[in-house]
Amino acid sequence: MDHEARPGSPTVSPAVLGRNSPPTFYRGAGRIDRFRGVTTDVSDRPEDWVASTVTRFGEETHGLTILDTGSALRDEVRADPVSWLGQAHVPSPELRVPLVKLLDAGQRLPVHVHPSDEHARALDVGPHGKAEAWFILEAPADGQVHVGWTRDIDRAELTRWVDQQDVGAMLGTMHAVTVAPGDSVYVPPGTAHAIGAGILLVEVQQPADLSVLLEWKDFLDSGAGAFLGLDAETALGCVSLRKMSDQDVDGLVGRGALDEPVDSALLPSESQEFFSATLVGPGSILPREYRTLVVVSGSGRLAPVASSGGQSIAVAQGVTLAVPAAAGPLRLEGSPDLRGLAFGAGRAGAS
Repeated sequence: MDHEARPGSPTVSPAVLGRNSPPTFYRGAGRIDRFRGVTTDVSDRPEDWVASTVTRFGEETHGLTILDTGSALRDEVRADPVSWLGQAHVPSPELRVPLVKLLDAGQRLPVHVHPSDEHARALDVGPHGKAEAWFILEAPADGQVHVGWTRDIDRAELTRWVDQQDVGAMLGTMHAVTVAPGDSVYVPPGTAHAIGAGILLVEVQQPADLSVLLEWKDFLDSGAGAFLGLDAETALGCVSLRKMSDQDVDGLVGRGALDEPVDSALLPSESQEFFSATLVGPGSILPREYRTLVVVSGSGRLAPVASSGGQSIAVAQGVTLAVPAAAGPLRLEGSPDLRGLAFGAGRAGAS
């Protein structure tokens, strides 16, 4: 479908986003409200879907970001991709907006996997799969995540673990990675992973809610909801069985990523097919491209560059924004400790 910019479209201004927390199957611990500096009636929910143009799997509306205008961000992007993305004639333009989440692990998350683009299409569960990356904001001294297998496993072994819900065997065959505030972790599609209790993070992912739960016994009443509506054998076909070496895992982890110089790209090059992630601070320019912005520390303003007109927006820790291409270029100014994470589309985009 062809799209044209709408004169006077309200989408030319950055949209400050409120909390968007669809129900889910694990517990939060109030860290999202504390990070945002607000009090809500969903403080125990563990996820805040930031600039979401997609729904929770199988739902019609749960998960969609609703703007102050009352419209869903998804529908605004579909109606005016020129203002939002700077592009016309974009197939499924809403799928050019990465899904960003604030995630508060009040308990260890289950061992799970997200399908690749190829598997998602083959399984007919979506137009693409789900790569993701985490940026750790808070973690206990012994905070851990589990990422990838320490040895090759075979299909029968995986099936047995899942059938018997042998979580000890799963975790015992995964890399346990200690993480600290400021670290980043990239998780390729197909990689088994779990986030440990007590961790607050910002997650960026392909815009899809696609999880195959290898572990479900303490989270769901039965395994019926663990496999994207598929039978277990079919769903488990998306799980990588290959060993990840210590060096492989080290290549996915960015130590002190949030202490990098302003305007640093933060993730391995392979992730750039799916999304971009840039650390921004005082003096950073957001270009005339779509960005989701999460302010992680400090305070200041997001203002148009001198010649572009428009009004500035106050920002501080916990503020989240959907920034359309038509609003740019924009400059961040503020306290020396002002830092944000700016997320954009990957090279591949939606198919």
